[in-house]
Amino acid sequence: MRIFGEIPFLGETREKKTLMKIKKHLETTYRVIKELDNAFEALEKEDYELLKEKQKNVASLEREADELRREIEEDLYSGAFLPISKSRILDFAEKVDETADAAEDASKLLTFLKGDEIPHELPSLLRNEIKKAMDSVKLLKESVDNIEDLEKVRGIIKKIRINEHESDKTSYQAYNLLYGEERDPRSLQLLSKLIEFISEISNKAEDASDSLSLIVLMHKA
Repeated sequence: MRIFGEIPFLGETREKKTLMKIKKHLETTYRVIKELDNAFEALEKEDYELLKEKQKNVASLEREADELRREIEEDLYSGAFLPISKSRILDFAEKVDETADAAEDASKLLTFLKGDEIPHELPSLLRNEIKKAMDSVKLLKESVDNIEDLEKVRGIIKKIRINEHESDKTSYQAYNLLYGEERDPRSLQLLSKLIEFISEISNKAEDASDSLSLIVLMHKA
């Protein structure tokens, strides 16, 4: 069974080059989320110079992910893969890119927060969500690496869905913590959006796994 390509990967075919870009796109997205975690750690330590450095890294890596997504799109429109696969592969790449976008959105928001505005228990909850998202992106990469093994890919996708479910539960805990005490409107709005953006990272990673699942189903025969 061939999933990402209906022809064998021989030499430097367009399909093989595009597949390598898809893997690099996932690796770059993982690094975006990792740098978000590093930025959050800097905020916890109230090291605002380090925070700015990590935010710049997030933005730079997100631009790199954007460029890779555009290159994948160009490859697909220039003839890589048969028509039956093109739209699904493009949708997968776009969902991965949205995962990186969500991480950058969260990173930007950290600029407006001070360490003492964050409830004591909140950072551990949010960083746990970030790590779940990192794990999901790593699992997406593992899925692509094993794309010809249908049962293995299905098992990996199931793990990603479990991660997203656990992330949702953590978001609920974070909102309960946030709204459990009176806070000034500014902090409340910023922290609420931060919880939303961080939750969105895992949501987008799950969306990418759904796109991958459709690719697998299309080629299961």
